[in-house]
Amino acid sequence: MDLFAEQDLQQPARVERISDQAFVLRGFALPAIKELLTAIDSVLLQSPLRQMQTPGGFTMSARLSSCGDLGWTTDRDGYRYSPVDPLNACPWPDMPGVFLALAEAAANTAGFEGFVPDACLINAYAPGAR
Repeated sequence: MDLFAEQDLQQPARVERISDQAFVLRGFALPAIKELLTAIDSVLLQSPLRQMQTPGGFTMSARLSSCGDLGWTTDRDGYRYSPVDPLNACPWPDMPGVFLALAEAAANTAGFEGFVPDACLINAYAPGAR
């Protein structure tokens, strides 16, 4: 199973159940891709991607940022959600409307009606990142 298979980009969106409460929504976000990329750029202008440190003192290979009421963070004190971006000591950027709409639609499609997201983690993986 390849989450990023090129042939999947040519197929209509489809839902794959992988366990009782876990689904892969292949192609689900593709219709909104331009709006999503614009929204990501806006978030990253306010809270840029960064490599955080794990509680064990290692630097994470993936770069990340967040938006919404809470953002995921890690440092020597542990992993947690925080209302404040540790890079600039400001609240995380608001979650863009296109993110909210996509998350709510995805949750509804998977049978989780009424879901309202309060946090969005943005990960960037360069070749070799884990």
